[in-house]
Amino acid sequence: MVALTPISRKPVGFYVPVVAAAGAFAGLFVGTAQGSGLLGIVIGALTMGALAFILTQLIKKETIARWGSVILLAVIGFILGGVPMLVLGVIFGWFFGWFSFWLYEGRYRAKVAPYLTPGQVLWHFAFRIICGAILVFLITPILVVMPLSFNAENFFTFTPEMLRFDPEGYSLRHYKDFFNSSAWQGAVWNSVKIAPAATLLSVSFGTLAAIGLSQQHVPFRRAIMAILISPMIVPLIISVTATLVGFDRSLTRAAANMGANPVTTFFRVQMPLILPGVISGGLFAFITSFDEVVVVLFVGSAGQKTLPWQMFTGLREQISPTILAVATILVVISICLLTVVELLRRRSERLRGMSPG
Repeated sequence: MVALTPISRKPVGFYVPVVAAAGAFAGLFVGTAQGSGLLGIVIGALTMGALAFILTQLIKKETIARWGSVILLAVIGFILGGVPMLVLGVIFGWFFGWFSFWLYEGRYRAKVAPYLTPGQVLWHFAFRIICGAILVFLITPILVVMPLSFNAENFFTFTPEMLRFDPEGYSLRHYKDFFNSSAWQGAVWNSVKIAPAATLLSVSFGTLAAIGLSQQHVPFRRAIMAILISPMIVPLIISVTATLVGFDRSLTRAAANMGANPVTTFFRVQMPLILPGVISGGLFAFITSFDEVVVVLFVGSAGQKTLPWQMFTGLREQISPTILAVATILVVISICLLTVVELLRRRSERLRGMSPG
């Protein structure tokens, strides 16, 4: 029989301050929204530290404790800010209830190597927290823009009706304005015509450059790679080069020994294997071209307004919430394309034997 390892209970002096620090971080955002970030830090630290102690030392049963923390923070949130703060209170209650027992019972060491020092364990999780904070910092503006695109009024802020989740505060009027506007539709068609052409050129030149620069015998290879690192070429160079890293060069030599010329070898041997990387780079190039505004401002004429140009000039000349609807549509398209890129990346790894099928 296998002996079960007993759960390592942590002392109060370890996990309570950690939960309090997390509470202070959460309280900073809540307090800032209420008008005092410093007060939010203090209250958040004291409240979450005390909650962690009560849950683990007095209640002790995790299921009951976690439900209790959810109900308690939901009620506090509703008193402070109505339904939106109630939802936030539920999220905080679930997280801090789980977090308290996760630290108290030592479950945080379950998926790390047992020989790691406390400092190494701290950095292991601190690194993930930093990455998560950066992700939240980058994603939060998108999460704000998308609900505002359904605003029933011509405002760039949440109306009282939207904060109360009143259906009267939401509308598709800005999406209707986008699809019914000749200026916006003209910009869309310009982008649709320009982006595929730019993608085709990028795929052709970028793939050839990646294949050539992957050869060790190419003179000045590093200098040329440095020169080619530019926004329009990077997706293809990196996507295709990453695919070529695991490419078996003996396949091209075998094809040459069988009498195939370089062109036949490329299309019959290399291209099928690097195709996922080429398509991934092409999708990145399409997104870059479709979202480009600086180049278009300098080289485009008045009749060649693309969608990003129309958004840029719209912000300068006439601020309309229709821009929020357009931004939401672009975000959805980008998410779909990046999902395809990830699926192609995994397929490429399977073809090269780098991951299980």
